[in-house]
Amino acid sequence: MKKILPVAPVLLFFLLTLFPMGKVIGCLAGYDFILYSDLAFAVFLAFCSCTLMVGSLWCQAVLSPNVDIFAALCLPISVVDILCFILTGSNSLILFLAVLTCLCCLILFLRFARLKSLVTASAFLSGFLVVLIVFLLVIISLFSGFGRNSVVKNLSSPRGYHLAQVVSNDQGALGGNTLVQVIHRDRDLFSFAGYFSKKPTRIYLGEWGKSGSITLSWADEYTLYINGQPHHITG
Repeated sequence: MKKILPVAPVLLFFLLTLFPMGKVIGCLAGYDFILYSDLAFAVFLAFCSCTLMVGSLWCQAVLSPNVDIFAALCLPISVVDILCFILTGSNSLILFLAVLTCLCCLILFLRFARLKSLVTASAFLSGFLVVLIVFLLVIISLFSGFGRNSVVKNLSSPRGYHLAQVVSNDQGALGGNTLVQVIHRDRDLFSFAGYFSKKPTRIYLGEWGKSGSITLSWADEYTLYINGQPHHITG
């Protein structure tokens, strides 16, 4: 542990960049990066950040040369992680864990960041992102009643290259509908944490409120049965 603490901000920085970097790479390639489990990833980040933060303070760690740069960079990146979780529709528990991670990064920032120009830039960027997050949460709260998609069921194909989802589309007073969509999962970079996916393909549309009665089963990697009817999956 004592060998890790002098480079703790470096390790934390690369863990924090995993999610937003996956989003950026996916966007540039025309894909979306989706975590296998938002909750598991948020717990992992919170645990690592708390452990490294407490260990660094408890042992009064002395950072390796230039590592203080990463201590400054961890703060804005942790705020970017919160933004990514919000944009993917994560629940309040996941957001709490993301905020906890950010607070640990703030403590490391205050304790170890030294380069004044970088400290100023990181603090300014973090503040700007916090304002953006508050604005985004206000917008979401104002328009949350105008339509919401809820994933009711998930079923992976036998080899895991496709994910079938039953989605309830609630449009408030307008009613809504029930749909089945298939996400094509490409395992590549960061595949241990998530996968890259193109826009989901809708293969079934039905009445709203019928999501509980829809049955899904895979015959093989490219044949999905919906309520006993076969549908061929391409891609």
